[in-house]
Amino acid sequence: MLTTSVTSDVDSHDYTLMPAYLRDDAALYQKYEQSAYNEDSKLYNYVNAGADIGEFRDVKPPVQINEQLVSDYDRWKQTLPHMFTITLHGYSVTKPKISLMGAHRYQKFLAGRYNNSIEALNSAYRDQREYFDLQTPNEQWYQRIYQPVRDKRFAEFTEFQEGPAELVSSHRRRPRGATSSS
Repeated sequence: MLTTSVTSDVDSHDYTLMPAYLRDDAALYQKYEQSAYNEDSKLYNYVNAGADIGEFRDVKPPVQINEQLVSDYDRWKQTLPHMFTITLHGYSVTKPKISLMGAHRYQKFLAGRYNNSIEALNSAYRDQREYFDLQTPNEQWYQRIYQPVRDKRFAEFTEFQEGPAELVSSHRRRPRGATSSS
């Protein structure tokens, strides 16, 4: 069944043919927040001081969006060096999240960089991989004093992230029902 193959804890209890997040912005927002916080409601509560959710189905989307603040934030973020930004939804307990397409592109990037030699990659990273799996650094963005380990793996992942501009999307979608304020 399609629904169970694309659901997670936030929506796996909804037994419908089509997942709610495909037709309802509130459900999409819950799915987004769950992904951003790696399905960890305690981490969500920690980062959002004062929040006290038990599960991501309790998260409510913003009622009003201040477009000026969003614009100011986007402009400020563009002034930061790339190494001070992180991949959206990058935190994970075991390894950073990356889309399947992104993972495939990153594996091709590493294979090209090391001439399809896993031995060369292992030597460079001081690792013992058997194939070009995800080598992304684990970012702990929620820690106030977090600083990434600036090693070869980090430098190459940053280079990959700064890749061709046509792969970067700045599309922002306002949830239905949200109003704009200046």
